[in-house]
Amino acid sequence: MGRGGVPLVLHLGAVVAEPFECGGADVFVCENPAVVEEAAIALGPAAPALVCVEGQLSVAAVRLLGMLAAGGARLRYHGDFGAGGLTIANRVVGELGATPWRMATADYQVALAACRDRG
Repeated sequence: MGRGGVPLVLHLGAVVAEPFECGGADVFVCENPAVVEEAAIALGPAAPALVCVEGQLSVAAVRLLGMLAAGGARLRYHGDFGAGGLTIANRVVGELGATPWRMATADYQVALAACRDRG
C-alpha cells in the first residue's frame, strides 16, 4: 500500500525506475488482494507497509521485495494454506528471506475451523 493507506499497483517499469526502501521496518507480504483491500478499509493511513504479490511472484514482485530486503526491511509473509499458497510461501521465505506471518499451526487450525463453520 502507498502512503495514506491507498493501494497502488506497481509494474516492473516503476520498480526498476524508483528506489523503494523501508529501512528496518516490517513489510508485510501477502498473496491475496482481498487482504490489501481489508487493510485499506480497516487501517487506512495507519496501515503498515503491505505488498500483495497477487498469486505467483512476478518479476516485479521479486525485484521489489529483494530491493526492500536489501535496504534492511524485514519481510513477513502470509498466504493461503492451500498448495498454491504454500508454494508461494516457500519461495518468499526461501528465496527472499521472509519470515512467516500468521502461518503457524494455530493459525491454520483457526482458518480450518472458520471453513467448517461456513460449510
